[in-house]
Amino acid sequence: LLVSRKKRGDAADDEAALFKEWSHDPEVCRYDSNQRTGGKRVHRFDAEPGSDGRIRFEVHEKRTLPCSRKELCERFIKSPEYEAFMARTGNGAVSVSFFQKRICSCMVDPKMNQCADPIDTQHNVLFDVWRRNVPQWLDETTCGREGCICKEQGFRDMKSQDDLFTFLFCGECAAVADPTRKLPRDDSDPMQLRYDCVAGECEKDGCLQDKCTRLANCPVLTKGGSDTEMSFRKWTLVPRGVAEGAADDGDEDYAAPSDTAGKAKYTREMLPCRSSRKDFVLFFLEGLPAYILHRGRAWWQTRNRRLQDARLINAFETPAAGKSCNFRTDFSAREAYEMQDASTGQRPNVGAVCVSIVLHSPTKRTVKTYVKEVVSEEDANGYARWVVEVSKGEVTEEEKVALTTDVYFGYARNKGDGRFHH
Repeated sequence: LLVSRKKRGDAADDEAALFKEWSHDPEVCRYDSNQRTGGKRVHRFDAEPGSDGRIRFEVHEKRTLPCSRKELCERFIKSPEYEAFMARTGNGAVSVSFFQKRICSCMVDPKMNQCADPIDTQHNVLFDVWRRNVPQWLDETTCGREGCICKEQGFRDMKSQDDLFTFLFCGECAAVADPTRKLPRDDSDPMQLRYDCVAGECEKDGCLQDKCTRLANCPVLTKGGSDTEMSFRKWTLVPRGVAEGAADDGDEDYAAPSDTAGKAKYTREMLPCRSSRKDFVLFFLEGLPAYILHRGRAWWQTRNRRLQDARLINAFETPAAGKSCNFRTDFSAREAYEMQDASTGQRPNVGAVCVSIVLHSPTKRTVKTYVKEVVSEEDANGYARWVVEVSKGEVTEEEKVALTTDVYFGYARNKGDGRFHH
């Protein structure tokens, strides 16, 4: 019994190390871009001193969680990395609570002022209210409509965005393997949804367009009642004075609706509101197709960037090397400009830090990495140490093909968003 417990404890250590490596991938949890906390570091001290009696620590930059902490762990359990780990070791899946206790302290919850994407932030807020209330509604009221969508398999079990996509796209409209989108590091072909399904143009029964219509007709979801039954937050235009009296700072937050002809200025803020159950469901379903298309395009673009980088690297030592490049644009944060001279009571101008990244010219270089002091490969559990060890450690050098990266920064007085920075 003691041997089995020791063996299980070692396996748990391996799973915790894999979760640590996976969750710190910038593609999973990006670096924190909040103006107050962005760039700050967190010190992670070892629980016990090393063989020399010294306690070592790691330095992590703060990162933003892409979802709730529970959903992050659920995503990891369904990830290809964890499935490959279980197939390699023969271990069964560990509970979500095991990984929840091991989320790094450098992970911070997202703030509304960090993301300039109203489609994504609005859907996340509404879906959180949806998944908490729908099971309760169905327990309190039995749907009498024959063949209603609320009786389909998987409807009550939507706890994450992955569950939502699985429910909306199944059967003939489910994702299929696409070998043309495969990366060199992939073990299998990636799964891809058809564009007409994601765009809501598919007219087949059971696809996105059909299910949104049926959800709006469910008598339980659209049950009448109090006008203040539901409490949630939504983006709302808030008046901020008139055009003549507002600060001339070129900030696109002050955007006048078309019917005011520039007489009044507004800013969009996430404010609490209340509504009936029917109005909430219709509001959620109204924005759902736009979110699905938005996420589908984002996944496609991210995959394209990786494929383009792989093509540039594969062109190393060929005639095509150095003849093409990848150009990307983004904005990192909103900043208040520090002015050398200012009038009394004058507000600093606020703008966006724009970033342009150019990848080109693959070359073989010596890459240096700081790693923990490791006695043997077995002591490292087979995982590469990606953290910077600020106390005693060693530097490893590796010859690898890497792309030359040029980064350009610029400051704009406009508010950064998906339209402006492109």
